Amino acid sequence: SSSHWMLHSHVGNARAPPNTPIVTTNRSAATDLRQRLLGGSRGEAKRKRDDPQEPPPPETTQAAPTTASYMAQHTAITASELVAPHVLFLGTGSAEPSKYRGPSGILVKIPFMEDDYLLMECGEGTFGQLVRMFGYTGALDRLSKLRCVWISHRHADHISGLVELLSRRVQCTHVKEPELLVLGPKACVRWVQSLQPIVNIGRLRVEHFGAAHNSPFCRQVQRRIGASMIFTPVHHCHDSFAVSFVFGGVDRAERSPRRQFKLVYSGDTEPCEALVRDGQGADMVIHEATFEHEMVQDARAKRHSTIHEALDVARRAGAARVILTHFSQRYPKFPKLEHHELEVQTSGIGVGVAFDGFAIPLQVTELSKLTQFVREFFDS
Repeated sequence: SSSHWMLHSHVGNARAPPNTPIVTTNRSAATDLRQRLLGGSRGEAKRKRDDPQEPPPPETTQAAPTTASYMAQHTAITASELVAPHVLFLGTGSAEPSKYRGPSGILVKIPFMEDDYLLMECGEGTFGQLVRMFGYTGALDRLSKLRCVWISHRHADHISGLVELLSRRVQCTHVKEPELLVLGPKACVRWVQSLQPIVNIGRLRVEHFGAAHNSPFCRQVQRRIGASMIFTPVHHCHDSFAVSFVFGGVDRAERSPRRQFKLVYSGDTEPCEALVRDGQGADMVIHEATFEHEMVQDARAKRHSTIHEALDVARRAGAARVILTHFSQRYPKFPKLEHHELEVQTSGIGVGVAFDGFAIPLQVTELSKLTQFVREFFDS
């Protein structure tokens, strides 16, 4: 699990300390990366199959590089980056899980807070992904610091991992952890409330979006995480919402204003004018992009967005950067999108394409260059 986390956290941050060589964003570099990680090229593997009598290579005392050691050498991440505010994509696929993309789940390390987290969506296997990234103890540690869970709508690929995650949170050794706020549609509220008498899911409050603004506990959680929340009805199934978190305000310790950071998450939706309005000036938009542009009729039938539509929403909202997620499982690795299309559609906005295990700082720069590297890595 540590190697898997190392790989994806480094790809997500793509930065290195001084005097450390960095993998460049070209196809030969991506091919070199794949060869070093997996050992040998495709051509070498074919020659071995065609010529079984070929003598084995001479023994060497130097061990083959592991995923972790290779990535640590070329794109090392510092300890400060691991604790800095970031977004970690636990699942980036739509509908049922596949080999490469699991159901939706996004963990956010909250800006300006010492060690608090929030979770957006909780599809099947979300807790397992946390264990895969951080180990069992590390996963429980993050659950103990979880302050809010946001569920955008009632579909199973966004909610079916919630009971396991809440049950595991009970196993945390912290005795006096604050109550957890779960925000979701009415179907989610009724479901969780019906489970509370029969399943130990710990200390929590589950509330509907519409009632949250009048909830003293919701206001308490917003003060705790240093954020205000904007709930936006969107066009998907009944009772579907997007959310905008505006972090910042006044530093309680120094009593001075801090620069705000606005994070917008679309949930599942067709292009939505209300989201463009409420997302104005976002520092980062995370938008679903289920289909390629040629499948716009499928997108309308299922009330989802195409990649181009997601980019257009971010552009019209004046976002600084946009991360695409929730891809159809017909795109197991990288969605169908040409580099020149990114430039035309976004007019300078940083564009990222999420994959399971993708960890990225909230203040990431040169995001589009990183996206090109990720494409080359998966295509090589």
